[in-house]
Amino acid sequence: MTVLAYAVVAAAVIFFAVRCAHYVDLLEEMTPLSGAFIGGVILAAVTSLPELFTSLSATLFLSKPELVLGNILGSDLFNLAVLAVLVLCFLRRFASAPVDRSHRSATLYALICYLLLTVTVLSGWEMAISTVSVPSLFLALFYGLSIRRMSGGEKAGAPKAKASRLPLGAVVLRFSAAAAGLVLASIAITFITDRLAGEFGLGATFAGALFLGVATSLPEVSSTAALFRSGNINAAVGNITGSNIFNFFILFLADLSYLRGSIYVRDQQTGSLLLFGAAAELLTLFLVVPKGRAERAGTARYAAVSVGIAVCYLAFLLTPAGS
Repeated sequence: MTVLAYAVVAAAVIFFAVRCAHYVDLLEEMTPLSGAFIGGVILAAVTSLPELFTSLSATLFLSKPELVLGNILGSDLFNLAVLAVLVLCFLRRFASAPVDRSHRSATLYALICYLLLTVTVLSGWEMAISTVSVPSLFLALFYGLSIRRMSGGEKAGAPKAKASRLPLGAVVLRFSAAAAGLVLASIAITFITDRLAGEFGLGATFAGALFLGVATSLPEVSSTAALFRSGNINAAVGNITGSNIFNFFILFLADLSYLRGSIYVRDQQTGSLLLFGAAAELLTLFLVVPKGRAERAGTARYAAVSVGIAVCYLAFLLTPAGS
């Protein structure tokens, strides 16, 4: 029964997230906001709302920081695996479509966040300012730097309203309603995941990475796959890289909301997520090639890198699920 409830709520997460992404796309057509900002910041943040509210639910209502780390790190690793699979499916199209430099910067910042978290978790560093640990402040800083890079683009052409017959106010209202539904579904799936962990005897970190990490990444999967099919490779890559760096910002917010100690709990599954996540993020740097270089990189290279990223996710899944 719990598995069925999980499936139903996960479907609701997908539905509301896809609607949010649709209305954000309309806002891009109806406003002068740059495409890089819309895709890498707004769309990435919208599709990461499940990660945000499941993480806050885990700290505020369940007092289980292990779910937060599993959710965020598992979601980031799953996102990269999805990107790798899509690159393999659309290899030639991807090889001929260079991406913005801001996406490479976001990937680099995410890799630095992985290294920072590895040092934090392994060393047990508890230095904090008020209720927020110093590493969390650095995570927020790196997200801010990433936003600055992605906000530098300019809108190509004039705003267009032909994509929708709805007025701007109606689009904003419907977006808000879809976001509210996404929040409620995200909170519900956190409690269901906690029950699944108990029923299947899984560690909280592994349950967070598997059940929460996958379910909350479904919006990114849906929107990224659609962008690949339409040929908008740059926006697809931006959605993944932007979502991943935003997820690290969520750790800062979760740490801010958790008053009972540190959210950086060390266990076997956290170590595995950090190891394979950092490896996958490093490999991703060889996928997000700046303009002017993609033409000189062959499809064989992209295929090899993508396989390596997928192997990182499979290796995590094969790691014993200790508690």
